Amino acid sequence: MGMSILHLIDSLSLAGAERHLVQVALYLAARGYKKTVGVLSRINDDFLRRRLDETGIPVVTLDRRGGLGRVPVYARAARDLCHRLRPHLVTTQCSFADIVGRWAAGLSGVPTVTTWQNVPYDRSHWGVLPLRSRLALTLQERLEVWSIHERARFIAV
Repeated sequence: MGMSILHLIDSLSLAGAERHLVQVALYLAARGYKKTVGVLSRINDDFLRRRLDETGIPVVTLDRRGGLGRVPVYARAARDLCHRLRPHLVTTQCSFADIVGRWAAGLSGVPTVTTWQNVPYDRSHWGVLPLRSRLALTLQERLEVWSIHERARFIAV
């Protein structure tokens, strides 16, 4: 069996990042990768979900009815999914899924790869974010050092 990948994304709405995820998932699944898609919101498009279902790629919804202030709740759910699936790699797409995915992967000892799309959330954009979002991102930065180390270790394997 090929490498196992858990891909986290904010939703499966019919938009560019979501379409990109489906294309990548289908491509990797056709090449023997075991792929699971974790969706953080119930806002889903039936067309994209059907395309994943038709190829046997499981979609798991982690909706916990909260926003960025509930990052720890989502991260715990994603961590539990990581522990259950035991992926070799967690990939994230879109800003909220990236924050949640880095926490979950960091807590699970799994390397993370990020696809940067949609709204950037680096320090230059913090003026528009609420305080709890800035605090969550500060904690994420601490995981960034760990993630860079793990990514380098993963590439070396």
